[in-house]
Amino acid sequence: MGESALALASRLYRTDALSMILQNMQFDEEALVLHPAAQFGFIECVRLLIEKGADVDKAWTDDGATPLYMASENGHVECVQLLIEKGAVVDKARTDDGATPLYAASQNGHVECVRLLIEKGADVDKARTDDGATPLYVASFNGHVECVRLLIEKGADVDKARTDDGATPLYVASENGHVECVQLLIEKGAVVDKARTDIGATPLCAASENGHVECVRLLIEKGADVDKARTDDGATPLYAASQNGHVECVQLLIEKGAVVDKARTDIGATPLCVASFNGHVECVRLLIEKGADVDKARTDDGATPLYVASENGHVECVQLLIEKGAVVDKARTDIGATPLCVASAIGHVECVRLFIENGADVNKARTDNGATPLYVASAIGHVECVRLLIEKGADVDKARTDNGATPLYVASAIGHVDCVRLLIEKSADVDKARTDNGATPLYVASAIGHVESVRLLIEKGADVDKARTDVGETPLYVASQNGHVECVQLLIEKGADVDKARTDDGATPLCVASQNGHVECVRLLISKNADVNKARTDIGETPLHAASRNGHLECVQFLIAKGADVKARTLDHRTPLHLAKTPEVRKILLEAKAISRTCTWCAHR
Repeated sequence: MGESALALASRLYRTDALSMILQNMQFDEEALVLHPAAQFGFIECVRLLIEKGADVDKAWTDDGATPLYMASENGHVECVQLLIEKGAVVDKARTDDGATPLYAASQNGHVECVRLLIEKGADVDKARTDDGATPLYVASFNGHVECVRLLIEKGADVDKARTDDGATPLYVASENGHVECVQLLIEKGAVVDKARTDIGATPLCAASENGHVECVRLLIEKGADVDKARTDDGATPLYAASQNGHVECVQLLIEKGAVVDKARTDIGATPLCVASFNGHVECVRLLIEKGADVDKARTDDGATPLYVASENGHVECVQLLIEKGAVVDKARTDIGATPLCVASAIGHVECVRLFIENGADVNKARTDNGATPLYVASAIGHVECVRLLIEKGADVDKARTDNGATPLYVASAIGHVDCVRLLIEKSADVDKARTDNGATPLYVASAIGHVESVRLLIEKGADVDKARTDVGETPLYVASQNGHVECVQLLIEKGADVDKARTDDGATPLCVASQNGHVECVRLLISKNADVNKARTDIGETPLHAASRNGHLECVQFLIAKGADVKARTLDHRTPLHLAKTPEVRKILLEAKAISRTCTWCAHR
């Protein structure tokens, strides 16, 4: 529905038009909309509408704002005066979030409106929003110093005016860098260190975190403790300033006595750690100049500034830390990871280069499970790091983890085909790179279904049938087991034997594909001459036994259609019908005349 003539006339400040409309037409009270005129300060329109009977306290907007609220919010003091004279209630005119006209005037710095509302009875401390913010709080938040002064003169409590999260006017003024408000609030009795939020942050913490150096200076001059002003997780103002790269605040806090290495969080992080983590090189430089220890500033998990700078690829910080004495290989975490390891894992090639140039050992920098930088770079697929590490002497086959996995193995397992190609070009052995259980790169690529890695490994000489695990599983077996039909197709094309690729217990690819219900693999294997009846395990199970036992109806139907013997028995004389898991499978087997005289009971199960 469009804007009414009344509302339009009010909004455009057409008092002549508004007067004519009101004199010549009849309106019910609902049509007399005051709030556009109040919002824009059109005093005569407001007067005319009130004279005609408009309700001064009626909330017209969706958020519950009244005409008095709108006039106060926009600083129209004459409208505020008129509305109050005509009966508008100063404290009840709240929005849906609890904001009063006094709150709105304070929020926007309209000091004369604030003065008038207080004179007319507005309560300075009880006019809170739903989250507990008072007029003094919001005036301080926005830096309206004259409103702050007036509210305090009129009795606003500087420390008790807290929000639900515990923030005081002094806290938010400090947070936003309103130094005059900070000065005034302290002069009026705000306590600099007790004004903590629910997480323990003080005004000094907030000012330091946001880089408001003049507020930091003032708070310290007024007694704020630079080291004891910690949050609940142990972060000090120096930590917060370092975290965000506010070098002037860092300088000032140190000058005023902040201890550079003792300012640790609950996880042991120091200002130097967090500055390095975020790449704030000038803060890193300053902290070191002021005595921060580059190697001892470790977190609880053993991460040093050099480690976290490497983790995030901050090459300038890495360079500086090394120049200042950080040891490249000894900076290990609790799991043994070095800066070179983590830079390789994340793919920060320039950091990798820098570490190697400064003496990091590419082969000895292993984690506790034996992973080298080359291994982790290959695992994540960072081909440029892989290339650089090999150029700098990383051994492609000896870089094994505790279970024997090589870089080629893990690259094949994850499907990083470019890393696979590069490692092979750099002489990684495609068949000898086995884990402790005998799995080769070709085996694991087939197991996961990375067909391009499978193709490349075969092209580079991987043997499709000899790549067996300790229990005799071949790449074809494991690809069939997991239903990777493209890998199955490729392996067969490249010479894998569909029936001889048996495990130590005699299971063939067809057996395991049937067991797991991979009907497309079953179709493909049979089309490639897999024998449906001779493919028995050591206990005499055929593919039909396996499919029936696991309830794979489609596999059962297809195997029968291809000549599977429905009366085939295991060594303990069980037929597929004995093992059938579901009524549907039993029905198919019965229809195939599976019942013999010795097992007619099956028909009644």
